[in-house]
Amino acid sequence: MFPSSSMAFGILFLHSSLIVIITGCGLPPAPAPPPAPCCAPPAPPPPPPCCPCPPPAPMQSCCPCAAAPPPSSHCGGCMFGARRRMYSSASLRKYWRSKREIDMMKVNEAIATQKLQYINVTEVPCPRAEWYSPMRKAMISGNPSASVQSIQAKLLHEHDSKFLVMCARHEQFGGESVVIPSALQINSSGVDFCNVNEQSIWCQAVGIIS
Repeated sequence: MFPSSSMAFGILFLHSSLIVIITGCGLPPAPAPPPAPCCAPPAPPPPPPCCPCPPPAPMQSCCPCAAAPPPSSHCGGCMFGARRRMYSSASLRKYWRSKREIDMMKVNEAIATQKLQYINVTEVPCPRAEWYSPMRKAMISGNPSASVQSIQAKLLHEHDSKFLVMCARHEQFGGESVVIPSALQINSSGVDFCNVNEQSIWCQAVGIIS
């Protein structure tokens, strides 16, 4: 009777130990204790996205979020974008205006270079042939003062431009053997002039640009 009880007890003990071992091996490890709370403040949230701004009218709202509180400094806001575009447009206009001025200076220099071909006024007294007939008709014999006024009015009426007009008697400048009185030495780097010798008077008209 005793050996049977001891055997039964031993079998029960072994069975219980086996169950405990199997159960213990199958369980997950106990979780680690939570870390101590950090003293540093939490990380700031990411900045809000910039508001897309289409090209606006100057100093007006340019996007739907314009009425909302201003975004963070990284975005600049809608008005910042509008001002930046406005400054860019002003810089572009300044660049093209400066370029046009430089181009005009180059054109004027080219024109001046072409006109610096000196003309022998004695051989070519009137390059502007269209002025010759009005001047000749307006000249008043023996009266340089009246001829100046008459020629000025005639040229202004027919050509709508500004002129410098001068007249004198031939004998005052060395005679009248040629169109230009012999006592006068005239040189020109342009062609906007005309000399006329008529009725004992020499007259000259010069076109004025400004």
